[in-house]
Amino acid sequence: WHHISLEFLNTRNLEIMDEMSWHVKKIIEKINSTNIEVYIFTKEIFLDALIVIHLFVTKMTYLKLKNLFEEQSLLNDINGILSWDMATYMPPKSRNQRKKQIKVLYDYKKNIFNEIKKNEFFKRVEEQKLTNKDRINLELMKDKFEYFESVSFDKIQKKASLSIECEGFWREAKKKSDFTIVKDTFSKLIKLIKEEAEILSQKKQLSKYDCLLLNYDRSLNTKKLKKLFQDIEKFIILKLPLIEKNQKNET
Repeated sequence: WHHISLEFLNTRNLEIMDEMSWHVKKIIEKINSTNIEVYIFTKEIFLDALIVIHLFVTKMTYLKLKNLFEEQSLLNDINGILSWDMATYMPPKSRNQRKKQIKVLYDYKKNIFNEIKKNEFFKRVEEQKLTNKDRINLELMKDKFEYFESVSFDKIQKKASLSIECEGFWREAKKKSDFTIVKDTFSKLIKLIKEEAEILSQKKQLSKYDCLLLNYDRSLNTKKLKKLFQDIEKFIILKLPLIEKNQKNET
């Protein structure tokens, strides 16, 4: 499969393969011969052809999905570099221009996910025909797609814009020791995150906090965090008196 030209990975060719599959199914249904041996032999040939076509469509669709998600990942990398540059070197008055640049990246992401949705790529992949590694990868892609399908791009772009504004206002607020500078923008950002959490909670049937955690770490949930912090609490209670005693002795 790795030797197949990536030029084949376009929607039209996948549609052609789907159409071939449909025709083969119809031929199988219409096969009617008085010679039962010929009938069985012919039907087996077409069944084999159908299996090959299904495997081909599944593999090609999966590779198309991988390519699209690789593009999306590269856009995330560019977004990260732009955000890092904004927080370290960029002049404060350039933030509005940077917001426009990041908005363009989100527009590209939107086009990628719209293509996936329009062509129903996930429905055309038969998971049982993939390797275990590819199945795991497919599940990760589904999770990412589900997020963008559940939360509107307007909300996603608005959250990105408010995050940029907050970061800038927070620097000014910290310098001037005046939290009111960032208060309004920060409140709007928190409100938007709460709305996102509510949407994802209804979609995934999980707690709001667990849904937000999944955006950053799939290995954590509220139950695990409670256990983790209980262990930390026990450690602090046990060691804090010793630490305080050692600090007093040092002074």
